[in-house]
Amino acid sequence: MFKLSTATKIKLAAFGVFLLAVAAGGVYWYFGYHIKTADYAMKKIESSLKAHDANDFNHYYDKAAFVDKVTDDVSAGMLDDGSSLKGDMRSAVLEFVKIFRAPLKQSVEGMTNRFIRTGSFSGDDAADNIHIDSAMLIRRLGLDTVEYRGIKSVVNREENGEKYAVAKVEVYQKAVEAEFQLELVLVPDKEGTYRLNHISNLAEFFSLTAAKRHERIDNYLKQIDTLNEAHDKKVAAIEQQMSLTLASGNLGTPATREKLRLMAENDLLKDWQVRLAALEALNVPDEVQTLHNLYVKIAKENIEYAKEYAAWLVDKKGTTISSALNRQREAKTLTGEAAKIRKQIKSNEGF
Repeated sequence: MFKLSTATKIKLAAFGVFLLAVAAGGVYWYFGYHIKTADYAMKKIESSLKAHDANDFNHYYDKAAFVDKVTDDVSAGMLDDGSSLKGDMRSAVLEFVKIFRAPLKQSVEGMTNRFIRTGSFSGDDAADNIHIDSAMLIRRLGLDTVEYRGIKSVVNREENGEKYAVAKVEVYQKAVEAEFQLELVLVPDKEGTYRLNHISNLAEFFSLTAAKRHERIDNYLKQIDTLNEAHDKKVAAIEQQMSLTLASGNLGTPATREKLRLMAENDLLKDWQVRLAALEALNVPDEVQTLHNLYVKIAKENIEYAKEYAAWLVDKKGTTISSALNRQREAKTLTGEAAKIRKQIKSNEGF
């Protein structure tokens, strides 16, 4: 039987003690230091959000401080449209909003809990104890179009003897096609565990989103106005020429009806088709999609009107002209509705 020498046994024992010391040191480092770091806390926050593990998340989350600061940022974000509320007016309105801070704070807490639990800000407001229209707020702040891109850095800091950490998290705001780094501030509790306290630049993120949204809407309105004005002039000229043709001729004669038919098909119809193609090629912000849909519907109704009017000049049927005139009336009604919505958008956006 193979026997170890005394010297070898001593060496093996010493190596075993060394391994135990290393293992003990590793355990101490992990449980006594590593899990108390801000970097570890951020990784746990990230993993718990992905798993929708509210219990795990809450261990690294200072709910009271976080909700309080977010409520202030949301209050500002609700009013910030990138241009219309500035200076004294903005300050005055913010003071007014403070009256409704309690229900807003409760709603912010409900929306935050919902996001932690489900990964979405949208849901059943009543079930989550939310007393405002969360869908409206989500759209207004752009919370439904934010993509998480990951933790970029975690830096420990100290100020006036107080330790804290700043974690930079990259997100992408799809609504305005812009990247942004949110700065999450983590503060250690009395046990030394770093917990999410607030987002230092959340108000700046809301402001950027609002400004970009405002810019996109402004660009859209300028494009649509240019397009509509140019085509409205063409349509007015075509309709004037058709009126002159009708006045100088006789609708009962084939020659006059043929002239009108050619103008309806070759000029009026084609102009509305060109306008429709231009409308469908525009990049449309979500906030003005309803208005844009009206413009598209107006173009389609006028296209059908031109087709049916041209067809009536050939078949002379009462049902054909009746349908054509209904199309024309519908287009005019929709034009009036579009004008109202256009005016409301300009007012809301501060243009």
